[in-house]
Amino acid sequence: MMAVDLALLLAVAIRLSTSEPILERHKVWGARGSSFITYKFNTRFGRPTPHPLAAFILRLGLDKLPQLINILSGHMSLIGPRTIAHSKNILVEPTLANLLTIKPGITGPWAVGGERSFDEEMRLTNYYIRNWTIWMDLQILIQTIVRILRGERAKAQLPLSEEDYPT
Repeated sequence: MMAVDLALLLAVAIRLSTSEPILERHKVWGARGSSFITYKFNTRFGRPTPHPLAAFILRLGLDKLPQLINILSGHMSLIGPRTIAHSKNILVEPTLANLLTIKPGITGPWAVGGERSFDEEMRLTNYYIRNWTIWMDLQILIQTIVRILRGERAKAQLPLSEEDYPT
C-alpha cells in the first residue's frame, strides 16, 4: 500500500509542477516477442534545465514506480534486461533478439555498472541471460539500492524512447 500512496503523492507533485502529462507511455518489447505498454513518471517538464522535483524523482529511481503494475501483470520482472522501445526493429538484429528470451526488468546488469557503450551493455546483458542465478539477481538488487542511495542512479540510465535509444 505504501507504493500506491507514494505514487499518488508523486502524481500530485508532478501535476502541481507542470501542466504536462503525469505519465510517459511507452510501447516496449516483452518476452517471446510480445509487446506491452509501460509507464514512467514524467520527469521532462518541458524545461531546458532539470526541475528540482524531476531531479529528485530520477535520483531515487521513482520515475519507474508505475512499472510495478507491469510486474504485477506479468509483463516485467524486477530484475532483467533493459526495456526496448517497440518501434526498434530488434527482431532483425541477432544480438538484440536475445533480449526477447526473458522479461525486461526495472533494474538489471545495465543499471549497476556505470556508463557503458551500447555494445558493452549488450555483452553484459547477454552474459546475464545465459548465466542467470538468484544470487546474481540479489547482487544486482543490492547494487541498485547502493547506487540509488549514493545518487548515482541517473548516470547509469539511458532513455527509453526510440529517438533517444542508441542504435
